[in-house]
Amino acid sequence: MRSMTVMLIAAVLAAGGGHLHPRPTFLPEQDAAHDASGSLEALMDRYHELGEFNGAVLVVRQGQTLVNRGFGYADYEEKIANGPETKFLIGSLTKQFTAVMILKLIEMGRLSLDSTLADALPYYRKDTGARVTIRHLLEHTSGIPCFTRTMQDVQVCPMIREFVMKYCSRDLDSEPGTRFRYNNGGYVILGAVIEQATGLSYEEALRQYVLSPLGMNASGLARKGMSTPQTAKGYQRRGGRVVPAGGVDPFLAFSAGGMYSTMNDLALWEKAFYGDTLLSAKVRALLSSSPNNGYFSGLRFKWRPVGPDRAERNIVFHGGRIEGFNSLLLRIPQDRILIVLLNNTDSTRLETMAAGLLDIVYGRAPGVPRRSLAEECRVSGKDKGIRAAIGDLRAMRREEGALNDPEPEEIQLNAFGYELLGQKRIPEALAVLTFTVEEFPDSANAYDSLAEAQAVAGLSEQAIKNYEKSLALNPENSNAKTQLQKLKNK
Repeated sequence: MRSMTVMLIAAVLAAGGGHLHPRPTFLPEQDAAHDASGSLEALMDRYHELGEFNGAVLVVRQGQTLVNRGFGYADYEEKIANGPETKFLIGSLTKQFTAVMILKLIEMGRLSLDSTLADALPYYRKDTGARVTIRHLLEHTSGIPCFTRTMQDVQVCPMIREFVMKYCSRDLDSEPGTRFRYNNGGYVILGAVIEQATGLSYEEALRQYVLSPLGMNASGLARKGMSTPQTAKGYQRRGGRVVPAGGVDPFLAFSAGGMYSTMNDLALWEKAFYGDTLLSAKVRALLSSSPNNGYFSGLRFKWRPVGPDRAERNIVFHGGRIEGFNSLLLRIPQDRILIVLLNNTDSTRLETMAAGLLDIVYGRAPGVPRRSLAEECRVSGKDKGIRAAIGDLRAMRREEGALNDPEPEEIQLNAFGYELLGQKRIPEALAVLTFTVEEFPDSANAYDSLAEAQAVAGLSEQAIKNYEKSLALNPENSNAKTQLQKLKNK
């Protein structure tokens, strides 16, 4: 299966040791900041040189900006550089903005966390809507199936009411409040609730309740073909080259992932979490405290040993992915640290980069940057062959241990396998996709892709087994069901 679910996201940050020296503790504060800034830029320069990052980086500590700059091109064709004012699609970072608007409406008395969907959205089906609350939607525990499973062929976004009725109103997968399941559809529904409660379009409400009060004048809801000044184009890395990404309309992601923003604007977004501009202190506390399931209001919460001397810190973060772009916004409230990474070359390992940036901010040496597994396989494979390169990668992976950023690594390996398959290099494609299954044994998509390559190679029995494994991991994989039936009927 070529594609994975749109707008990912997760981040598991890990520590690393490496080549950049830790900041000396005896430096005066101003010199220490300067030293950290140089190391932060050097780290990201290296990721850019390796072809792993192309975008913009913001690092702020205690209100002091350590780094705010671009790397590479916003527009490769016109050689326009990325910078702090470049507009990027931010994908699921949009969920934070949607959630803050909901909390604002709660503060204004127009909603409550326990308002049912049936009350908040009168046109929603009553049988399920009476059981789902605003809290469930904010926490991804509504039980409503995700719309991305049912709208793969949609190219033009319908009106929001039609969208909710058609794609976000299926029978519940589980009892509300009992199971966490990341669901873009829930946040699209919250966008519809905002329209219902305010009498404004989502875009108008976003501007009135969030963007204008914060002075975020370079942010908004994106549309296909948007031609505002300083807008980054989305790209993908394919065949060792950077090529334009496809033309999916970001407006389809709406209140779940359809926004664009800049680094300078996202620095202003911090006011929503630390000041009274948008929300009272009581409501803001919800945005910094860890909920039971580790997710609330477009934010993930994880305790990790990233602080001074590896002390535990509550990391509040979220990522975003939309065609041609991926993003990460991470805060550590206790130490007032903010890290934002915006990238316009599709999926890359932003969580690993953020872990390295955190190491430097806390005075440690970051891990040594490396290429993605797929790119390392491609580069090394030119000299020694793909199979030998994979052998080297297996040895490297035994030393590395668990991957910090599994999803981008899988996406890129999967794409590389299909690239080889398209070039009729079938044995090499099989080697890459087999390695992908080894690295990601819990991925239905990995088994589906390997099965497809095996079917092309005439290895029907192996293909059947791997399609069956894919279905066991994801019973809703329609592609696996179809291909399995074809193979069994031969």
